[in-house]
Amino acid sequence: MGIFSSLFRYRDKKSPDKLGLYPERFHVLAIPERRYLWTSRLLVIISVINISLLMILTLTIYLLLPQRSAHPLLFEQYYGSLRYLQPQIIRASPLQLLTEYHIREYINLRHNLPERLGQLITRWNDNSVFKSYCSEKVYSDFIEQQQMDNLKKMIIKKIRRKVEIEKIENLTGNLYAVRLKTITAYPDREKPVITVMNAYLRVGYVDYGKNPPPEYLHNPYGFKVWSYELGYLGKNFH
Repeated sequence: MGIFSSLFRYRDKKSPDKLGLYPERFHVLAIPERRYLWTSRLLVIISVINISLLMILTLTIYLLLPQRSAHPLLFEQYYGSLRYLQPQIIRASPLQLLTEYHIREYINLRHNLPERLGQLITRWNDNSVFKSYCSEKVYSDFIEQQQMDNLKKMIIKKIRRKVEIEKIENLTGNLYAVRLKTITAYPDREKPVITVMNAYLRVGYVDYGKNPPPEYLHNPYGFKVWSYELGYLGKNFH
């Protein structure tokens, strides 16, 4: 029993050794390990700062790369605000160009006032190009809103109205916005009356199938205006 008690008499005692106690807290002169620890820590701190500065410099160079080249930007005054001048070359798909062509033709047919009454009747009859561009609802609403007697009087009095389309913009999907001006010239006035409006159209194309209707001759691509709304900006608007 004496042998076992001598072997295990220090079993419950804790060791005084602590991790990291040596060689930091022991005062040993000229010990190289102590200098190595502080040097390695300092190098780690310097490395972290260096990497951070390198990342900041890389991001700065990346942001400044587009400014290596310079090109002029031209603006124009547009109804009290500034807008970019339209470039000479614009890339667009054939469908986009075709749609804009039909929109221009539709607006001209809808708002222009011809010189003769017969031209007006032919322009909006059931066998017209204008009718082939309209959906049934758009066409019926348009005919109901027209005051034919007033239009006839305007033609007899030699009042002329033409349309100038300033801008066609595709807002989203099949929704287009058109900035247009109607210029109405009166024989007893020196200057015409200019009315500026925004037109909003939902357009699309229909498939005629194997047996196309008679309107195919006027509208072979099946262009249709599903809705048409006008927003007036005022007369002589500048």
